[in-house]
Amino acid sequence: MNTDPLKDYMNLRQWVDGEANRLVTMHGGNITCHRGCDGCCVNLTVFPVEFFAIMSEMKRAGVHAEKISFDEIAPCGFLHERICRIYPYRPIICRTHGLPILFIDDSSDEPRWDVSYCELNFSASDETEFTGDMLLDVERINAELNRINRDFIVSVPDKKYQSHTRIPLRELCSAKKGSLRLLNGPHKIEGP
Repeated sequence: MNTDPLKDYMNLRQWVDGEANRLVTMHGGNITCHRGCDGCCVNLTVFPVEFFAIMSEMKRAGVHAEKISFDEIAPCGFLHERICRIYPYRPIICRTHGLPILFIDDSSDEPRWDVSYCELNFSASDETEFTGDMLLDVERINAELNRINRDFIVSVPDKKYQSHTRIPLRELCSAKKGSLRLLNGPHKIEGP
C-alpha cells in the first residue's frame, strides 16, 4: 500500500490541532495562551517531512518564505512584534506548546510518565489532577511523526536524509528556487 507521507503529515497535524482545540475548550480559563504570548517560541529544527510539508503549503498559499526576514537574535526568528509570521504553517511542536502534555521523563535512571505545561497555565489552582483524556500524549505524536518521516525519507530519490536528520526551520527563508527539489511519486515539492 503506497501512502503519501506529506498527506500523512497533514493528517497528523490536523489531528493534533483537533486535540489542541479540545484541550483548550476542556481546560477553559486555565489555558492562558493568546496572540502575542511567545514564551514557548524558540528556533527549531524539524524532520525533513515537516520542513517540506511546511514549505509546500506556504508555496501553495502564495507565501514566499525566502522573502521573510529571519531575525537571528530573536528567541524564534519568525516572530515579529511577538507574532508568528508562519503561524498557519507552524510545526506540530508549536501547536502543542503550553498545553498539558504527557511524556516519558527519562532524565533519571528510571524513566517515568510525567506531565508538563506552560507555567503560565493552570496558575489559579494549587495542584491540578490530570486524567488521560485531559492530556496530549506527545509520545504518541512523536512516534507517528517518526514513522511518517521514515516513509518520507525512503521516498526521496537521492536518499540524502536519514532518520535522525533535522533541518533548521530558518532554512525556509533561504530556500532558493530549485535548491530544495524533491520529485517522486504522488508528491512533488519544489523550492519556492
